[in-house]
Amino acid sequence: MEPEREALVGHAGPAGVDRSPGAALGRRARAFTGAVGALALAFCLPGARAAGEERFEVPRPPGWKLSLSLTWPDLRMLEYLPSGQTLEAWQDRLTVQSFPRLRDVSLERYLDSIGQQARRVCDQVQVTGIGSGTLNGYPTADMGLYCTRFVESGQGEITLFRVVQGVEGLYVVQRAWRVTPFSLAAPPLRLEVIAQWAEYLRSITVCHPAVPAHPCP
Repeated sequence: MEPEREALVGHAGPAGVDRSPGAALGRRARAFTGAVGALALAFCLPGARAAGEERFEVPRPPGWKLSLSLTWPDLRMLEYLPSGQTLEAWQDRLTVQSFPRLRDVSLERYLDSIGQQARRVCDQVQVTGIGSGTLNGYPTADMGLYCTRFVESGQGEITLFRVVQGVEGLYVVQRAWRVTPFSLAAPPLRLEVIAQWAEYLRSITVCHPAVPAHPCP
C-alpha cells in the first residue's frame, strides 16, 4: 500500500513578519536548536491539494504522528514524532519544511549554514555525506550532522538532511535523533539505521502539475 503522504502547498501567512531569505535562514537555524513558535500551518492531505501549485510530498512513517505545525510568510513546518514521544521529551523527530520565498539558493551553502550554526551551540560537530543530485528534475543535496552535546541542553543529536530546490521554494526534510552525549569516534547509531533513514529521505517527492519537467505521479 502507498504510504500516507503529507503535501505542503503554497498558502499565504500572516503579515508583519520579516520575509527576507536571510530571516528565513535565521529561523531555520533557530529551529535546529529547538526554538520554534506555535502558529497554525496550512497543509493538506492527498486529494485536497490546490491545483496548479508545486507539491512537496513526504511519506509519513508508520506509527508517527503530527506533533507540531507552524506557518510564517516564508516558512511552513510540520514535525512528527513516534507515538508515545512528546515535544518536551522526544528521542526521534521528523521535520518537514517549506520556504516558499527561497527560489534560487545554493543548497550546499544552505547546508553549510546549518553546520556553522551547530558549531556555535555544540561541543563538537562532524558533517558527513554532503552530496548533490536531482529529484524529478530538481536540484537536491544531502547531509548528515553529528552534534556530540548541545551546550544548553547537555544532550547529543544526530540529524540527516535532504534539501530540494523547487520552482516555487526550498524544501527540507530532516530526521533527528536525540541521544546521550557521545564521542565522534563512537557515535551511538548503527550505520544500518543511518542508511535506512537516508533511503527514506530519498523517497520524498517534489512535483509541479503545471511544469512538464517536474511531473506529478
